[in-house]
Amino acid sequence: MNYNDEEFQELNFQNDRNIQINESIFEEPFDACECVLCTKSNLGENGTSILDELRKIDNEMIGKVSDNAIYSIMARYFQETIRAPSQRHNPDLNMPFLLAKDFKQHFMFHDMNPKRMLKEDITFLNDAQEFLKKNGIVTENTTNGAKKLNMGYMKQWNILSKTKLDLIRYYTTHYLDEEAKSQSVSKPQEFSNF
Repeated sequence: MNYNDEEFQELNFQNDRNIQINESIFEEPFDACECVLCTKSNLGENGTSILDELRKIDNEMIGKVSDNAIYSIMARYFQETIRAPSQRHNPDLNMPFLLAKDFKQHFMFHDMNPKRMLKEDITFLNDAQEFLKKNGIVTENTTNGAKKLNMGYMKQWNILSKTKLDLIRYYTTHYLDEEAKSQSVSKPQEFSNF
């Protein structure tokens, strides 16, 4: 085994150093652009804003399709339901043409959804477990072929598994129960005897 391999370097924690964590590590890069969704979302005739409608789409679709598909749906919804009718009724109105990337920027950094964040945490923990599975939970002796479990990795696997299970329980009890309550169940009508 060559200890200079990329795989070994990735797993060799002796070469790692501690870094000072501060909030600037997690901030989005400053971009001096104006978010149209933050600044121009007015209330419609029904008393709800475009953002309220977009949040409904976001909440209904998270966990069912990819985030990029959600942003594409939002862009299409905006173009067909908001922009096109506005342009037909008032051609002089300067309505922005928003793309899926505009909705992604807004919903990733300006209007974060806890449901999405929880889904991303669950996905990250699952990916971390897959990494452990592929990179050393089971080792093989190169001389005699004997296989053994790496107990350090197994300990990490168990921690990740318990955390992931807790998050899944929270997700299912909080968000799936919420969805079930919001959906109306229509039952057949019963008639009393005349």
